[in-house]
Amino acid sequence: MSLPAHDTGVVELFAALAYAELTAFSRLASDSDVAPTLTARIELAALAARELQHHQLLADRLRDLGADPRTAMAPFTAAVDHFHARTRPRTWAERLVKTAVIDGLAEDLLGQLAPRLADTEQGLLERVLDRSDSDRVVASLLTEALAAEPMAAGRLSLWGRRVLGEAMSHGQLSGVDHPHLAVTVVGTDDVAALSAFLGRLAAGHAERLAAAVRP
Repeated sequence: MSLPAHDTGVVELFAALAYAELTAFSRLASDSDVAPTLTARIELAALAARELQHHQLLADRLRDLGADPRTAMAPFTAAVDHFHARTRPRTWAERLVKTAVIDGLAEDLLGQLAPRLADTEQGLLERVLDRSDSDRVVASLLTEALAAEPMAAGRLSLWGRRVLGEAMSHGQLSGVDHPHLAVTVVGTDDVAALSAFLGRLAAGHAERLAAAVRP
């Protein structure tokens, strides 16, 4: 039996986030492997482990909603993988900036979504999208990287804007391809409203990104 439209949108939201958290685990684990210091390696490994816990929380909630996590995530894998393929970092600092961009968008998304969902779903999102620990670790490591190479700030700023732009394009396509998801996130599947929503996310994050890569 198919789920009601609202439930379908929530399932799609949690499925998309579940796959995003799974890829975040892999990405941060890879970053830990190439970290220049033991401290950075330990801190990023801890963040990777936390992302895997978030994935499991979302998978458990999907089962509670009557959805198979793997089946629910499947429609989102190609788009998410494509985003990461188009934003593959070349340097250690670019890895950190990419994480900073994704973390900032996660926090902004939480601020937009939390008031729209039921208390149960809101509480789960607050656990999954809270990036306070990651913000602290990444900001510290990025400060160290910029201190070692201050002339890289301009290049990293451009890189961050590229990652942000790719994320916005990915969000636009996902909303168009999954109208129930768009209704859950934005309140409507209208393309103009979706574009305005993504524009607010981008505008809110651009200022923080500029500050993050300032030497």
